[in-house]
Amino acid sequence: EGEIWLQEIDLDNWALKGERHFLWRGACGGVWVEGPHIYKRDGRYYLMVAEGGTSFNHAVMIAVSDQITGPYIPNERNPILTTRNLSYDNWVVSTGHADLIELEDGRWFMVALGVRGDENRGSNMGRETHLIPVQWEREPFEWKKVKYEWPVCAPSTGKVERFNPLPFQNAPQFRNTVFSDNFDATDLNLEWNFRRVPLAKTYSLSANPGHLRLYAKPEIIKERGRCSLMGFRQKESDFEYTASMKFSPADNGSEAGISLFQKDNNYIHFTVIKKDGKSHLQLTLAIPGAAPQIVKSKEISGYNHKIMFEVNSQNQIYQFSYSLDNGKKLIPFESIESTHILSKKYTGAYLGFYCSGNGQETGDFADFDWVNCEFYERLER
Repeated sequence: EGEIWLQEIDLDNWALKGERHFLWRGACGGVWVEGPHIYKRDGRYYLMVAEGGTSFNHAVMIAVSDQITGPYIPNERNPILTTRNLSYDNWVVSTGHADLIELEDGRWFMVALGVRGDENRGSNMGRETHLIPVQWEREPFEWKKVKYEWPVCAPSTGKVERFNPLPFQNAPQFRNTVFSDNFDATDLNLEWNFRRVPLAKTYSLSANPGHLRLYAKPEIIKERGRCSLMGFRQKESDFEYTASMKFSPADNGSEAGISLFQKDNNYIHFTVIKKDGKSHLQLTLAIPGAAPQIVKSKEISGYNHKIMFEVNSQNQIYQFSYSLDNGKKLIPFESIESTHILSKKYTGAYLGFYCSGNGQETGDFADFDWVNCEFYERLER
């Protein structure tokens, strides 16, 4: 149970001061009430909150007051946005944590978080932002002395729709469904992210111009740890991800390749690893509550220190393949279900690179020549 309160903050000393005002406990008894926003419209204050938790009961509630300090009167039609009244198999679920915006022309919109139901009523992308048209309507009840105005979300349907007219007719929607990087720039593309602040000398764009060099540090991916792991965000459930790597390890245990990662304990590595002086191709899966397991490992016949990886995601399956001749011949390696790295209701997955000495100091490194990923929108499940 939670509640929303208001108190003045001393900006000079960065400390709360004065009286604390209780505002609202939400429309459902304060079940994880959070994320408050206050808007002033036509002389009244509107308090909008998220309530019900971030799963299927997530919802947007709103209340109104003549004073910013309250008391706040709830909208009798709360929640104003939710999927709790829809099927668990709706295309998007868990909508909430919203904000309102008024455009210069007087139109209103809402942005709210939601989770696409692509895979097992969830997705690998986690919570994403959705746009909802809003219009204000005054209560029609003649018997009410005060008839409040309230925001009505998606007036035609009352729910987040997969398709909506663009807010501005002359401004097309720019959707980048392809990510490609050949590492010719002097600075790292801002699409790349690290789980945490990277360790010193984790990567280089100048050691081998035209390549991203990722160094095999002793660290491995682990809870709240840092290692040579980097990626770009997965944008759709279906995709084709390819990358070219040069890797000539001197030390046993050195490993490098591509990674699909959700959390420190939830990832898939598709890598080359040196074992007993020989290069092996290896698929490793980590799921919460269990030690990482090697799904498949085999010595690579004809490996000449250069390999192209490919992951193809479709029909709820990840197909892992590789090529030793830059894609002329693609060799299937293994396939597993794509539901292994589903979002845990918050952040989404990354596609990227991984390199490690697996606990040992080594001078080994991997040079990635290029990466390409094309995402495909899934319109039906």
